[in-house]
Amino acid sequence: MKSEDEARQDFRRNKYARIFADFAVPPAVWTEDGGAVEAEHLPISAALQKRYEIWWYWYQERMLTNEGLGGPDPATFDMAAHAREGRAIAGAMKRELPDWRVVYVDQFTRWQAGNGAKSSAYTFEIA
Repeated sequence: MKSEDEARQDFRRNKYARIFADFAVPPAVWTEDGGAVEAEHLPISAALQKRYEIWWYWYQERMLTNEGLGGPDPATFDMAAHAREGRAIAGAMKRELPDWRVVYVDQFTRWQAGNGAKSSAYTFEIA
């Protein structure tokens, strides 16, 4: 198993970030091999880092509500708006990291497609 420092070095060397909201804390991005690296290690602007964190926690609050642990009413969570903002953030990351592969996993499209959907239906590389 790789140390945290090794994972961060691989992350920056491989220049690959998969962006999606998931149940990890703190906010993370995923490497090409599926490992998680804290999002603070992305070489992006402070403003974009903050935007990503806000988006991340927006999803966390919604999912924690579904588990009965508090947060906003799931009926008020606008999953489509969350997905649009996630894609916009991934696009902003790509503009700040033009030599990186930035991949966005659209949780709303994934939810609409159902459990049997192939990941290609909801995973998009940002150009």
